[in-house]
Amino acid sequence: MAIYTLDFEQPLMDIQNKIDELRSTAIKTGMDVTEGISQLEEQLSAEKNRIYSNLTRWERVQLARHPKRPYTSDYINRMTNYWFELHGDRYFSDDPAMICGITKIEEVKIKIKDLINIDSQIDEIEFDEAKYAKENGINKGELEVSDGTI
Repeated sequence: MAIYTLDFEQPLMDIQNKIDELRSTAIKTGMDVTEGISQLEEQLSAEKNRIYSNLTRWERVQLARHPKRPYTSDYINRMTNYWFELHGDRYFSDDPAMICGITKIEEVKIKIKDLINIDSQIDEIEFDEAKYAKENGINKGELEVSDGTI
């Protein structure tokens, strides 16, 4: 399974494929290839450092928009086992650009609120702004969403 999808990440994908091939060969034949795998893993680590420390501006933009980047909900699921998401606002509608909820981390109750781009949480769903605006009784111009933090 390829975890790297961007053009500048191709060398990383090649090294990872070699590691996967060695592991599958070791399972099939019973040969000890731990030394070869450790060398390739060191090579992968060095190549990651080389590539990610010399990114162009456009490559940084591509990385920020990476299709497999973690979303807010991914971070929340790793931080806590209990998450109660809140929906709706004062106008009795749900805003897909905001994730908000209550959680507990090490017996401390926490409120998490994140303003995000609409397309970042609704990953592969087409979002029709005009339809959303009509359904929620707002002007389409009011749909601009600014980024925020947890």
